[in-house]
Amino acid sequence: MSNNLKVILCASYEDAVNYAKEHNVKATVEAEYGAECMTGSVITMAHHGTRSSNPAPCNWSDVPVLTDGEILVSHLDLDSMGGIMALMGTKPDNPEFWKAAEFIDLNGPKPKNMNQLSQDIQDKLNAFYNYTDKAVPDLRRSSGAVDITNLVLDTADAISDIVNEDRPRHNEMIEAGIKWKQDIYDKVEKCIYLDSPNVRVFSTKNLFCNVNYESSVFNRVSPAIVSYNSTRKDITLSFYDENAIGLNACEIVQAAWGPLAGGHAGIAGSPRGQEMGLGDAIELANYVDELIQERILNDAGSGIETPETDGIEIEEYDEDFDDFEDR
Repeated sequence: MSNNLKVILCASYEDAVNYAKEHNVKATVEAEYGAECMTGSVITMAHHGTRSSNPAPCNWSDVPVLTDGEILVSHLDLDSMGGIMALMGTKPDNPEFWKAAEFIDLNGPKPKNMNQLSQDIQDKLNAFYNYTDKAVPDLRRSSGAVDITNLVLDTADAISDIVNEDRPRHNEMIEAGIKWKQDIYDKVEKCIYLDSPNVRVFSTKNLFCNVNYESSVFNRVSPAIVSYNSTRKDITLSFYDENAIGLNACEIVQAAWGPLAGGHAGIAGSPRGQEMGLGDAIELANYVDELIQERILNDAGSGIETPETDGIEIEEYDEDFDDFEDR
């Protein structure tokens, strides 16, 4: 990668607009903020909302290799890293891995999705998740423009180690990912805040919790998860099977919080840069619970048996919950 090429992260749409006015943004990679999208002078790699017919950046074809200018992103994850690496000319050639990265980005890393992938690909994805948990800071609450060029170079090197079996760190990283996967379920389950037959609500400081759909309390798979991250102060909604339940997570969060919220049908979140509270997550969970019950009543053929509930009482919200030990 040329020393004249930089990668810049703007977590909010306002920061991205202000930055682009004064800088040479040649490419944008998922520089999307709900319905809004920043464009690059050479290429705009975007696949959310009205752009959902596009492939994920990691599977974009005919990507120009840039030697100068700036790449603008809104966040850093595996599919955005694939797009950035393509722009840098360093993306590893492994179509199966990148196809899986796009599949999980669109549908979430829930067990039923991961289990559709080969064990080799699952191990590689888990190695990446373990690496990012430990080595990639969460910048989704950052302000202004953050130069993440060195972070991107380090992460790109780790991805190459994970994907290419002849790299010195490959086996070590794969083994660490396998152990991470073994430990993560119990850690996530400790973050449960409220459990119901239709919606599980998690509150966490660090963990991605939109994976544990099975409730031991109700001995069933809940159709939805609402997760509140108290560090970033954001909310993620996801469905176990959005097609079976007939609901769209992106449409729901945009109905709740406006066009700057966004994501995909199976998993979506609150607006980037907008602070949310646990009470907002409970309100969303109540709304989703009502939608699920209405959907079941109106469509008996959906294939999901969902008992009626009285909703999740917002009054149960405990302000001291976020003071528990880091989880």
